[in-house]
Amino acid sequence: MTACSALRRVYRDWLREGHPGLFFVHLDSTFEVLIDRMRRRTHFMPPSLLQSQLDTLEPLEPDEAGVVVDDTPPADVVIATSLAAVRAG
Repeated sequence: MTACSALRRVYRDWLREGHPGLFFVHLDSTFEVLIDRMRRRTHFMPPSLLQSQLDTLEPLEPDEAGVVVDDTPPADVVIATSLAAVRAG
């Protein structure tokens, strides 16, 4: 398993060129939750760039192998939900 921010469809397409069976887990959250998390920890990306990242985000399309997971529950729930989706995918 690998994590990356393949925000745009073209980036995910490039990744799939080398790995056609790639399955994506899109962790979905609100701006408010994300900005709060960023402000409470040291992060390489300043909070001021969050909105531009969200503006760039192209959600998974129906023909892309993957799942959207709500990222607002506790971390253990998000992890369990994500792993279950990967195993089922």
